[in-house]
Amino acid sequence: MAKQWFEDYFDEHYLPTHGDGLARAPGEVEFIVTALGLPPGSAILDLACGHGRHAVELAARGYQVSGLDLSRALLAKAEEYARSRDVQLELIEEDMRRIPETWAARFDGIINVFTAWGYFEQDAENEQVIQSVARSLKLGGRFLLDVINREWVIRHFRDTQWREEADGILALERVTLNLRRSRSESVRTFVLPDGRRLIRPVVVRLYTLAEVSAVFSRHNLEITDVYGGWSGEEYTMDSRRMIVVAERQK
Repeated sequence: MAKQWFEDYFDEHYLPTHGDGLARAPGEVEFIVTALGLPPGSAILDLACGHGRHAVELAARGYQVSGLDLSRALLAKAEEYARSRDVQLELIEEDMRRIPETWAARFDGIINVFTAWGYFEQDAENEQVIQSVARSLKLGGRFLLDVINREWVIRHFRDTQWREEADGILALERVTLNLRRSRSESVRTFVLPDGRRLIRPVVVRLYTLAEVSAVFSRHNLEITDVYGGWSGEEYTMDSRRMIVVAERQK
């Protein structure tokens, strides 16, 4: 079977071309803690934890944190960052569709942020992630999902974007919206300071709030709150983010 785009995307070039987001992490974690309403000591899973910017910050605040990610390169960074902050993390290299069954009913809270959901080719595969999340939560446990808002993408669509990073990296993105399948299909080209070019495809399923609600309901996750950004603002069609908080009912 051919590799899927995300299997190679999050390699050693990811942080230099995207930034580490460490400066934003404390504010985002403050929002996460408030939205989940969980006291320190609670068990939290950072699903698709990447280099650990949220996982480490949560651990530093006294939470018992596990992180799961498919990228060995980013998990190594997470481990290094945890050591630098003198905190303990449980880290596992795994596909998010396959949260270990031994983790059933283990977590008080699970987070999945920065549009790390919707990567898979089939809707059933994306739903499998939610099924695994529900299985891994304790009864009454809470799940926070943060994704790009489909309505914002459509209302503010641009087929070509480019930016220049402070370290001299140029980034160009060409985007196609596949409205039949509700997917953003893009090709990102990064020009490194030494002249090398990295060309990376990215395909993400864009979900409406109604679709998210339907998927959650099938797995006994009841939505309690919806936000339009990391400041806790109201969710609207012009919100760039869709942050959904749900609770496992049974």
